[in-house]
Amino acid sequence: MVGSLARHIAICGSFVVVQVLQCTENASAVSESLRDAYARVGSLLERGAAAQALRLAEVSRERAIKSGQRQYELLFLTAIVNGHVALYNLRAAVSTAKQAAELARELRHPDSEAAVAGLLADTYTRLGQYEAGWAVVSEAARLRPQLSRGVRWRLLTVMGTLKFNLNDRPGALELFRTAIVEAEQAGDYIAVADAWDRLGYRLLDFGDRAGAEHALTESFRLRRLHGGRGVDITLRALGMLKLANGDARSARALLDRAAELIESGRSLVPPWSVYYHRALARRALGDLDGALADFAQTFQLARRLRADLIPVDQVQSYVDVQFRRFYSDYVSAGMEAYARQPSDRLAAAIFIASEENRASSLRQTSGWRENLPQRYWELVAELRALTVASLSRESAAGPARMRQLEGELTRIESRAGFSAAPPFLRD
Repeated sequence: MVGSLARHIAICGSFVVVQVLQCTENASAVSESLRDAYARVGSLLERGAAAQALRLAEVSRERAIKSGQRQYELLFLTAIVNGHVALYNLRAAVSTAKQAAELARELRHPDSEAAVAGLLADTYTRLGQYEAGWAVVSEAARLRPQLSRGVRWRLLTVMGTLKFNLNDRPGALELFRTAIVEAEQAGDYIAVADAWDRLGYRLLDFGDRAGAEHALTESFRLRRLHGGRGVDITLRALGMLKLANGDARSARALLDRAAELIESGRSLVPPWSVYYHRALARRALGDLDGALADFAQTFQLARRLRADLIPVDQVQSYVDVQFRRFYSDYVSAGMEAYARQPSDRLAAAIFIASEENRASSLRQTSGWRENLPQRYWELVAELRALTVASLSRESAAGPARMRQLEGELTRIESRAGFSAAPPFLRD
């Protein structure tokens, strides 16, 4: 018989989507302990405890292998992939997804094979390896006539995303239209909303704000009509869109609601993203105290994530690209607040944030520090001095020089061992 083993957690774009993965399984033979373990893994991933989820999934996979439960072995492999993705260990995610794809083919279950292919292709997309991702989903597309609509529309959205990244906008839009129709025909309106959301994010990434607004507004309408599940995903995207359009007041209102859902424990959106974008909205509205409070929340979450990350140079570089933006914007907002009302406490906080950012990057990586030239440390000293000086006197040249120094330091670090950030962290 075909039974629903458990929830399969797939990370799409920059948010998490909970979907059902169907596998052939004799329900009477399924180990209750493995089923419970898989449910715990899903719960940990939903709460953002990726490191714990990864450890539990790896142990549980070994148990599934020993007990001959190959369907559960597949599910735990996909959970391991998502744990690695959540921790930005993308190379390990690809390697594990390939193992999952091989096992899915051996099980000869079309839905499982296509779902895992979509997961592998999505991970390739995060690495910027669009051709490799397209090759995977193109092979899986041969299974389309045998797939359930739930798996089919998700595969189509991954294909559509890859088409966008391969600069085939007409092809991407057609794939998304087909995905939306498939989800509508299945009567799954939350799935329809998910497809609109993913399209909206891609259009926003590619600068089509009008198209993004149409897609995201439609998603929001559907979610409100059908129980509100996943509305946090749309609120975050609409807040980002309003901010990009210069409507900071609307952005603030949308992101306030997204933050409420996070604080109530009813959100799958990465919390740091909501607080960061709300900080930008608050600053644009002149609420510097509120902006600084949201930046503080962002840093707290960033520190937790950094603590969980696997200490691989490429992994750290991916995350540092985003976190440096947080710190840079915080320092800029802090200096603006300091200019209005000088405060020793604020001056110290800005200085500590600036130093913490660079020190954390150095501390969390290995094998490249010795490659840094003497000029790197001279530039660090100059940046440190400018940061302190900018808090005690007005200097039109200060901020410009600080940005120039940051750019030069980044270039030196790149040559010393940092890889370029993948596309999903550039914006």
